[in-house]
Amino acid sequence: VINAYGWSNAVGKEESAFQLLQEMLQPGSKAKPDIITANSILHSCAFAVTDSQAQRGKVMEYAIQTLEIFTRDAPSYGWPDHITFSNMLLTITKQMPLNEKRISLAEATFWQCCEVGHVSSLVVQRLRLAIPAERLGYILGSAIVKNTESSFIFNMKELPTEWQVHAPRPG
Repeated sequence: VINAYGWSNAVGKEESAFQLLQEMLQPGSKAKPDIITANSILHSCAFAVTDSQAQRGKVMEYAIQTLEIFTRDAPSYGWPDHITFSNMLLTITKQMPLNEKRISLAEATFWQCCEVGHVSSLVVQRLRLAIPAERLGYILGSAIVKNTESSFIFNMKELPTEWQVHAPRPG
């Protein structure tokens, strides 16, 4: 059901998905969340229909709480993976205006991803959308081959291997 919310166009889907997670976390619940649950909630947050900054703020609360729950309680519900972090970065990009708060949250999410070794090409691409080019260049350094408005080429082999140890390998 939570995954269906993530792909629906329903208004308030992110709140419904998060409420289901809260029910699953209650003692005695027969349904146990897993990392797919987290990824689905974050996806629903990224594509939430919002028309005010207050609504976007509430969506961000759901996203942050979801990532915190699954990070704090790992491995009880599985480990956050590259999809988890890329969906969080996408939520940040879509629900927050480009300002220092967004940049700080995106960078913190990326560094958290690095710490657990889940940096994939998808995570890098989502980071690019979340922060300004100069900040991206500072973080990725020589891994960036080309970064223009219409083209982004980077070399994953230039990133530290420990950042990618649990990420899927291309090819």
